[in-house]
Amino acid sequence: MKPKSENRTRWLVEQGVQKAMLLRICVYWIAGILFVSLPIALFKNAAGSGQFFVQDVFSVWEDHWPILVCFTLMLPFVLNDLLRFSNRFSGPIFRLKRELQQFQETGKSVQISLREKDYWKDVVESFCELTQRIESLEKQIANQNREEESIVQMHSEGRSGN
Repeated sequence: MKPKSENRTRWLVEQGVQKAMLLRICVYWIAGILFVSLPIALFKNAAGSGQFFVQDVFSVWEDHWPILVCFTLMLPFVLNDLLRFSNRFSGPIFRLKRELQQFQETGKSVQISLREKDYWKDVVESFCELTQRIESLEKQIANQNREEESIVQMHSEGRSGN
């Protein structure tokens, strides 16, 4: 298994999985903001702020807006990092699926090359070994079939010559 170039040409390799992961991070980000701000607003309201709870939530956000801005500015970097990281396992699965389809169509064993930091190398290696084994067995079967046909043909020629 030879290593591939480290440069990716596609950002979303396995779109369904990767989009779901990015969406999940955004949901966690929103949940984290709420998880921190709602208890503060609740304590503020319980301490007798004299405002509606929703006003206390907005008041917390007004008081701590620099933190919200920092978290908001950080989110694209986190999403980018997660996307790059997810390519390390989505890419090999994408290539496995593509090569499996090609193997089904052609019957030729395949060599899949992964990048140095990719995951699933053991799975890819096992897949390549399996396709080579299947190809080898198919060749053995084809050779046995030719031998059997040859024997049958020789046998039938021997009968017709008598």
